[in-house]
Amino acid sequence: MKVLRNILITLLILILLFFLSTFILSRLVNITLIGDKDIYLNLNEEYFENGYKASFFGNKIDDIKVDNNINITKMGDYSVKYSTKFMFYNITTIRNVHVVDKESPIITLKGDKYVYLKQNEEYKEDGYEATDNIDNNLTDKVEINSNVDNSKTGLYEITYKVKDSSNNETIEKRQIEVINGGLLTSGISGFWLKGSFDDVILKYDDKEYDYFKDTVFLGDSNTTFLHLKGNFISANQTWGKNNLNIAQINNSTFPTHINKQETTLDNALKTYKPKYLIVTTGINADLYMAKENYLREIEQLINNMKTKYTDTKLIFNAEFPISSKGTLTNTLQNKINEYNYYLVELCHKHKINFINFSDEIRGEDGYADDKYFDFTVETDKGFHLNKAGREKYIDYIKHLDFERSIQ
Repeated sequence: MKVLRNILITLLILILLFFLSTFILSRLVNITLIGDKDIYLNLNEEYFENGYKASFFGNKIDDIKVDNNINITKMGDYSVKYSTKFMFYNITTIRNVHVVDKESPIITLKGDKYVYLKQNEEYKEDGYEATDNIDNNLTDKVEINSNVDNSKTGLYEITYKVKDSSNNETIEKRQIEVINGGLLTSGISGFWLKGSFDDVILKYDDKEYDYFKDTVFLGDSNTTFLHLKGNFISANQTWGKNNLNIAQINNSTFPTHINKQETTLDNALKTYKPKYLIVTTGINADLYMAKENYLREIEQLINNMKTKYTDTKLIFNAEFPISSKGTLTNTLQNKINEYNYYLVELCHKHKINFINFSDEIRGEDGYADDKYFDFTVETDKGFHLNKAGREKYIDYIKHLDFERSIQ
């Protein structure tokens, strides 16, 4: 009896030692996650498996099973399970995957983001819409804060803020400039830059300067036609193409006509190193670009020139007027006037010379003086300078003092 008891005790000890050693050895089976233990996915964002490392006493284990219950189309908490079997034990490691809404709502402002308001004129909200990928229409949830005081001239701001149910926030802003009458409220016939911004608008002198030979002209068809229709400027002075606008000048390519090769502005400036660069922002900018985009692109060009090409003097050219009898809609003239105003305002801000040839070829009605514009093609009437207009423009350029200091 005593022998049997000793055998049972010995057997029990062996079994306990076996399970204890197995348990201890199982602790040495190591599954290490690559990447974070907690992953946050945006709704409908594909899950990417970063992987794992599994070993036993430094030896790689390949027999790892990976399972997950992730549903990326539904917000919630999910898991990725990494497991292997070791003797009597299942070794498991878990990665937590949280499918959440990280996408912010979208606020779309109706009307312009930059509004001019006449002093004491009541501001009228053009409206807005707010949409979200989960909550759909959030327009009625938008909070509006405004510091506009229409009794005082100055720059003000209206802020539009909205949050979705996942606490994602979006803020949009509209800038309101309260002005004391002035050019932008004068109408087409009353819009004349003469007498305004005298610090930056170059004046026509009796003296003819010799800057012309060191000048490159960059712009759209009215610029390239100076070379292509009469050689009023040479090929090495001509950069540009039809419909070129300020955004394309910054971000795309255009031909340098000396070699007819497409190039970026940076490459052209590095290669040819002009002393003076006259930029026309393009009538297509007036046609199609929103005000805030137009202003941003001009600032981008100015900052690029100031920081990288200090040996080239940047000069901006006013957009030319259009004929009231031409093929472009008459309402475009008002926008040309506005964008010329914004442009000369930025020139004033950055102390950059501005060429106001636009007023030299306007009639009393505020539209183009037709004697300086082409009317030869049915689809091209009243917005391209003719021979007389190009001659007048070149004469005007030659009588401007590009080196005049700006206070």
